[in-house]
Amino acid sequence: MSISIFHIYDDEQSEYHPATLRDRIIAQLIDGVILGVLTSLVLWVFSSGQLYSVWISPMVPVYLLQVVEGHVVDPSHWWWGGYFVHLQIPYLSDLNLALPAPLQWAYYALYYTYFHTYFGQTPGKMMKGLVLLDLTAHKITFRKSALRWVGYSFSLLPLGLGFWVSAQGVNKKTWHDRLADTQVYRFIELR
Repeated sequence: MSISIFHIYDDEQSEYHPATLRDRIIAQLIDGVILGVLTSLVLWVFSSGQLYSVWISPMVPVYLLQVVEGHVVDPSHWWWGGYFVHLQIPYLSDLNLALPAPLQWAYYALYYTYFHTYFGQTPGKMMKGLVLLDLTAHKITFRKSALRWVGYSFSLLPLGLGFWVSAQGVNKKTWHDRLADTQVYRFIELR
């Protein structure tokens, strides 16, 4: 008996039902770690090794950075590094609170749009056995995926309220699912 980490959706051999908020959050955290590593590497390269990220997640539009001693974070590097606010915390190392840069938002948009269009699943959704489908139970188009990403950004803005609404109701839809006429399902592979 082999255990697979990734669960690839097959529309002919799967039974599905709406995903819970818990499953979606876990999938998001997995994707956040993947995106965190990618964007942290880019941040480190663009800063010539002077900045490195502690955590970056697309679910939380604020992240913490550690800075090599003697390096001053330049707010003018907003396009790749975001906007920084320096915090001095007693008994801890200094931290820089940052708003994500346009380059990081572009990574998030490309990541989610690509995986949702071509696979119906991000790696986080694959690990949790989730799939994104349209209302006719088919994988979504690039246009719908891009529209969903725009809606995703708006779901984040009011403290993630657009996500929390999925805990209510039978169909468990977020604001961006409603905008793009999509649904995230948990599926069971029939063998």
